[in-house]
Amino acid sequence: MIRILAIMSLFIPTCVVCTYAFNASEKLQVPTANAEEITHDFSRQGHRSPFIIRNLQRALKPGLRHRILSHARHLQQQETSKCPDGCTKHGTCNEELGRCDCPRHLSGPDCSVESNNISITCRSYGYRVDECFESSPMLCLNKCNGQGKCESGFCKCDPGFYGADCCLSLDTSGKPALLLNQGYKPRTRAPKIYVYELPPSLNNIWFNPLRFDRPLFYLFWQRLLSSGVRVADGHIADFYFIPIKARMGAHDDHVAVDVVTYIRKQWPWWDKHGGGGRHIIIHTGDMGRSEAGKEVQKLLENVTWLTHWGLHQAHKSAGWPASHRPGKDIVVPIFLQPSLVQSYGMHTTPLHPAAQKTDKGRKNQTFFFAGRICGDRSKPIPGEWPNCDLSTNGQNGYSAGTRQKIHYHHWNRSGYQVVTSTKSYGRDMTKSTFCLAPTGGGHGKRNVLVTMMGCVPVTVTDGVYQPFEPELDWPSFSVPIAESDIPRMHELLEEVTDDRLREYQGKLSCAAQHIFWSSIYGSVLGDDGRFDAFETTMEILRMKLQYPGLPPQDYVEKDIAFRMFMDCQTVTEPNLIPAAPIQSYAAVSLSNVIATSCQYEALKYVSFAIQTLAKSAKAMPVMMWGSLYSGKRYKVADYAHASVITLGCTIFVTTGAVSSRVVLDRTDYSYLIAGGLLMLFYLAVDGLTSTWQDSLFRQFNMGICDQVLFTTMFSTLLSLVATIATGQLSRAVSFILRNPEAVWWILALSLSSAVVQMIISYTIKRFGAVVFATIMTTRQFFSVLLSSVVFLTPLTYGQWVGVGIVFGALYYKLLLGPQRAVHRASAMMNKMPVNSPPLSAVASAVGATEV
Repeated sequence: MIRILAIMSLFIPTCVVCTYAFNASEKLQVPTANAEEITHDFSRQGHRSPFIIRNLQRALKPGLRHRILSHARHLQQQETSKCPDGCTKHGTCNEELGRCDCPRHLSGPDCSVESNNISITCRSYGYRVDECFESSPMLCLNKCNGQGKCESGFCKCDPGFYGADCCLSLDTSGKPALLLNQGYKPRTRAPKIYVYELPPSLNNIWFNPLRFDRPLFYLFWQRLLSSGVRVADGHIADFYFIPIKARMGAHDDHVAVDVVTYIRKQWPWWDKHGGGGRHIIIHTGDMGRSEAGKEVQKLLENVTWLTHWGLHQAHKSAGWPASHRPGKDIVVPIFLQPSLVQSYGMHTTPLHPAAQKTDKGRKNQTFFFAGRICGDRSKPIPGEWPNCDLSTNGQNGYSAGTRQKIHYHHWNRSGYQVVTSTKSYGRDMTKSTFCLAPTGGGHGKRNVLVTMMGCVPVTVTDGVYQPFEPELDWPSFSVPIAESDIPRMHELLEEVTDDRLREYQGKLSCAAQHIFWSSIYGSVLGDDGRFDAFETTMEILRMKLQYPGLPPQDYVEKDIAFRMFMDCQTVTEPNLIPAAPIQSYAAVSLSNVIATSCQYEALKYVSFAIQTLAKSAKAMPVMMWGSLYSGKRYKVADYAHASVITLGCTIFVTTGAVSSRVVLDRTDYSYLIAGGLLMLFYLAVDGLTSTWQDSLFRQFNMGICDQVLFTTMFSTLLSLVATIATGQLSRAVSFILRNPEAVWWILALSLSSAVVQMIISYTIKRFGAVVFATIMTTRQFFSVLLSSVVFLTPLTYGQWVGVGIVFGALYYKLLLGPQRAVHRASAMMNKMPVNSPPLSAVASAVGATEV
């Protein structure tokens, strides 16, 4: 009976209140009207429990519901509020800390003291007087999340809500919660990031956000909430974000010291993590962490700095101290202003899926750079050194002298455009094969610009990491040039083969996604933001958390999820839609089935050794098909190398037994002729298969699994049709029935083929084609030896000579060739004219602090 009465004591008043509120809401045309009246009626009766509030939430219309819920929470907290009375009349009460946050023109414990000179106060924070009291949600962080009123950048939160964007409130247990009753769900995967709610005098909320010249910290702060990364409980957080504007002039240095002092006073996590460990700060200055004073650098020594400046070793000639700490800090890309994106025509990038498809390869112009060359913005003197005025450029080395040296050596070179300005910047980038991505008076912006426009970046300054390097493999899509190699840069760019160039260009789309803040700015590349700069930052933080102490260049090898992320692949949403026209896969499949059939059929007529060795001669047909089908160009040395391999195969054939073990009459050369013709046809068709596959990869930028899946499906269908048409299907079934043990050999062969295909794909993707070719060459060599031992078919001396020629030529190409190229380059460098300017002279001739 007591239980029934207890339930009724809660249920009956709740029903009465909810019915009254529902009827009132039906009569009201304006959802926000009389919310206070409704909540006062039931609050005076003492019914303020969360149970009643939840019933109100279910019963009322959404607009009225939020106002009633807000006012009910205000009434519930009035008696226990930690803030002074009257705080919420003009300001926001941080119920967690008992702090009253005031607008910029008010102060005091309850925000009741008005500024003596409002005009000066407004101007000091980037507002005109007529702008200082505008009620525009667009000026406030996350538009105050609908839980407060925006007053020129300051969120005056509704009672019960607090935070710079009114996203926080206390739940029924008194703990902070994010977007309570709005369905906010933090991500389940790491990292989880806690944001310190600093006073507005420290977190720059008073400042006009439209006046931020580098607003990344502000936009990053917003994105933490909308992405689900942010958590309200610091005890479960992986990292702690300090939301302050840091460019580290004298003023910002003082703010940083005050902020750390305040954090240590109010929260335990700074000291808990060893004095700033797992804390994050964003610095957008030209020279990164080195711009901060020594005291601040020491104070923030354990903090992870997100900066644009990746100089990880001192640059003596430019006078730049080391700033970036690999493994501790992260080099993040700059946030391009929307006006810059528009003026450069980046919305017309050829990397967009809707852009007109063009063949990858060399473009009309070889090299492009337009921008400041001399530190004082004067025009350089063509053909003279120094080409910039020593008397005005200072001594600190604008761009470390790289822009000046490139202009001096290449300003009038054919196919090169090196100028201070152009009216068609975006179009000039898209029509150029290579584009310079230099430093300026610190970090540059062209590493992002040229990548976004589909031009292969050429980076030049020694010791400087690019955005997300080394976590992101920049050498896989860009050409790094040492400062000492600038005079012969044109030779190094000419040495980039067509195949290598297409590899660079094929990886630009994924790289561009990583270095653009799509989830903050909006999609320019037609992507959904899942691999953008914000998500890449989060993924690197996850790796730092999961593998502490692991060098960042090893992240890709250590973690398969990270590797797939950096390759812009996802494991959770496989795409079963073909990337290319279905007939393209059919053509590859048909040529592959024909080649494979010829390869297996040839084993009836020639030995395994000759078949394996002949496969090493595949370079010649591949080159021929590349020239005919793709228009590739090869050097005389490449044809000579292929000819030597062919010579080795010929010697092998003519100096020993080459017939298959199943051939009874070893003197019947018709078998050898048949086997040789089959292998020749195999080489021709297999070379065409490789050419078609390469074309599909380049033209449609597809993944490995995409091509393997659809090509294999067609191969299965073609093989089935062929076996039925030739009557071999019934014979194959009869053979299995007579020899059931063969099933295990077939399964073993299928399993090994599948595993090998995965290993091949991984090796090429992870280590590159050269390493894979070396591995395959070694496999073929040992296959010949193993066949000779296992099947008791010893090789003659002449055949050993043929084997030596073939594999010697292969290893010369794969291992010794690059070393000889380096020696040739060094010899050419020694022959440079003596009037070539030394780096120290270049560096001392220039100097500035702008990009």
